Amino acid sequence: MSENFQDSYLVLHKNEWNACFDTSLLCLRQSWATDWIGLPVVLKSCAVFLSLQSDALSLHARAMLSAAMAVARGSEERFAMASSPSEPHYHNRLHTADVITAMALQLDLEAEHSGISDSDWMCAALLAAAGHDFMHSGGVNEEVSQIEKQTCELLRPIMRESKVASIWTERVETAIIHSDISLAAQNHERVSGAEFAWNQQWLNVLLNEADILASSHPQFGPELSHALAQEWKIIGFAAHETIATPEGMQAFLSSVKFSSRSSGLLTSALKN
Repeated sequence: MSENFQDSYLVLHKNEWNACFDTSLLCLRQSWATDWIGLPVVLKSCAVFLSLQSDALSLHARAMLSAAMAVARGSEERFAMASSPSEPHYHNRLHTADVITAMALQLDLEAEHSGISDSDWMCAALLAAAGHDFMHSGGVNEEVSQIEKQTCELLRPIMRESKVASIWTERVETAIIHSDISLAAQNHERVSGAEFAWNQQWLNVLLNEADILASSHPQFGPELSHALAQEWKIIGFAAHETIATPEGMQAFLSSVKFSSRSSGLLTSALKN
């Protein structure tokens, strides 16, 4: 499985970004259904794709990439035992892999377009993507960013162990806290009319976008909507009755916003 995965995942031909994204998402699903490749392999593949070689990284970047790998391993270990809790139908390791994958493609696209590559911010983005739903219970927020704040509390010891600097810990936590979908609109407003830059505002937006790119995909979105409906049904959240209907999915697609150039390219198939 590993060789087949490496032959198909994040393989970019002639700048065909949509095809690369489509094939990578399909590759993840084939692995998930048969012999799961694991988040550490996904994350390592993304780091290789972004040319984030350890010996060329700053101490900050190395620490964040180390923390991201620790989070990836922790996510796998949680469900390795027979006595482990049931994995959420939607907020599971496949979703995390989708988000890491989307983020890697977005980071590469933004670096190519801007002509500026910043490995520190790239590693921060991969850490945020890997950790944004760490140990997610399958519940929903009763207050703004309630689950996201709990996630940050769980991530903090891992980042401390990996010696992530306080300024980068704060930046990653800020992005995760702002990944609450109720804050997405204001995140996009803060970059409205602005060119992409390696900063907090754009990190927040990239995480918002990476979080929903697979769900917005015409091939994979319906399946993910049904998974979310199953997850919500377990906790009695009323929206489970409508989220996976054609009307519910159309309402979702009508409500989402994409601000970055990279997300525009990766969602271009939706507009055709």
